[in-house]
Amino acid sequence: MKNHIHLTLLTFSSLMLFSCDVSRSDASLLCQEIVPGQTFTAVPGATYCEPVSGWEMTLGPVIEDSRCNVNGLACIWEGRFVMGVSFQNGGVDQDTFYTGGNWRDTLYHGPFAIMLNEVYPLNRTSFEILDSSEYSFDMIIQ
Repeated sequence: MKNHIHLTLLTFSSLMLFSCDVSRSDASLLCQEIVPGQTFTAVPGATYCEPVSGWEMTLGPVIEDSRCNVNGLACIWEGRFVMGVSFQNGGVDQDTFYTGGNWRDTLYHGPFAIMLNEVYPLNRTSFEILDSSEYSFDMIIQ
């Protein structure tokens, strides 16, 4: 387990260093451009950017999914959804979306408010955390 954590941190650090060394024209190829004020669908592991300001956001990893959204089961706790996020705008900052109940959260970074408005899938077949490729999110940047 300890080796797995070290490998994960090393991989994440390498990716962050690589993205810092990319020229602006090459960086636009590595991110999906977003338009402030327009809802977009996001996925863990992808990088989203606002090209006018040079602001970038990379989602993931999904840290916890204990939402009570399994069909046919009654819960005594609504659970929560927690996901890491990295921002780059002249430096790298990390934060965490932490939702409960309505599965929404808003983070503030640089000139933007980053709203996580919906977590998909809405329903799961078990309480096990899903593979990151099975998640998507409705988001808006303002």
